[in-house]
Amino acid sequence: MSWQNGSDIGVQIDVAARDGIRLEIARLPMRVVDEGDYRLVEVEATEASRWRWIQAASPPPPRVDGCPWYGAFGPADRTLPEWLQAPRAASPYDGLAKLARPSAETIVLDQQVELFDDRERKLEFARPAPGEPRGFPANEYPLPVGPVEATAYVQCQLAWRHPLQAGAWVALSFDRFDPNALSTAFLVKVSDAWLFRGPEAAFPKGAAAG
Repeated sequence: MSWQNGSDIGVQIDVAARDGIRLEIARLPMRVVDEGDYRLVEVEATEASRWRWIQAASPPPPRVDGCPWYGAFGPADRTLPEWLQAPRAASPYDGLAKLARPSAETIVLDQQVELFDDRERKLEFARPAPGEPRGFPANEYPLPVGPVEATAYVQCQLAWRHPLQAGAWVALSFDRFDPNALSTAFLVKVSDAWLFRGPEAAFPKGAAAG
């Protein structure tokens, strides 16, 4: 997955495994302030902005309009399963409703992580097509133009609450799936890899970030 942005963070998924996820998170010096026209404006970093909640749900929740998360994708790209195909539109994300809050039993990750000052990292952003296994946004969201200098960064390796099946989909949010927040969630597909163990080992109780 390429770097993608959600408000004032950038995220890149390294691997979504059966027992956890490894991803990179960067704090950006900009955020969306008006969902109506998706204006990106510069913002100052604060001590509080170093800490970010990551919440994940599998299966992903439905959209706020009641449709299944995959229901907006129509028959356009025959390389994807029929239920996950991009609509015939200028952007496959145009007009998609945000994801709703997931039910408690579907939450597989709910954790805060700390980002560390890092102003040497410049990020390039690109929008993947729907169905990209390593991550794509749940709805339309503006991309920064040109390289962006991150102000903080961390690579996390975090455990799911329980193992997931290979091929399952996970929704990932940095605002606890708040439909009123000026951000977007991301959708990733679980691979057959393991981060912490093999199938025969004990499942990890904690998670690491670093």
